[in-house]
Amino acid sequence: MILAQSIPFSLLDEQAKYSLGNQSFSLWPKALDNETATDIDWLLYSTRKQDEERIAALLSSITNENIGIKWKPIHTTNGSNRKKDPSHTSEKIYALHIDCTSDKMQDIRKKLAIWYDSLSMAFPDGTKMRLVPVFLQFYL
Repeated sequence: MILAQSIPFSLLDEQAKYSLGNQSFSLWPKALDNETATDIDWLLYSTRKQDEERIAALLSSITNENIGIKWKPIHTTNGSNRKKDPSHTSEKIYALHIDCTSDKMQDIRKKLAIWYDSLSMAFPDGTKMRLVPVFLQFYL
């Protein structure tokens, strides 16, 4: 469900979290404020300590496109990730995922490949990362 609001997400979340929590519901912001946002790739070698907002601003700036970044699990065929129990979060593998509007996905992927493909040697902020298409994540 998409919820549109005229106040910042943090304020809405603060005001609604107790009421939602009583009913076992949660609110989660999208990395990109667009109805047709989709994951295009994830960044290999990304870490949780990296600032999602800073990286989103950096990638948006160098591509001249609206890009969102979100820390999310990678779904692999690794046996430890096949468990059905969602409470085993320690066994999940996470990375920074890149979101964009679905109609610009191919163009943005090409633009980001300049810095993050397997042959790149220069990185926009000096952090070595590689783009991994979402459809390849099952082979890792």
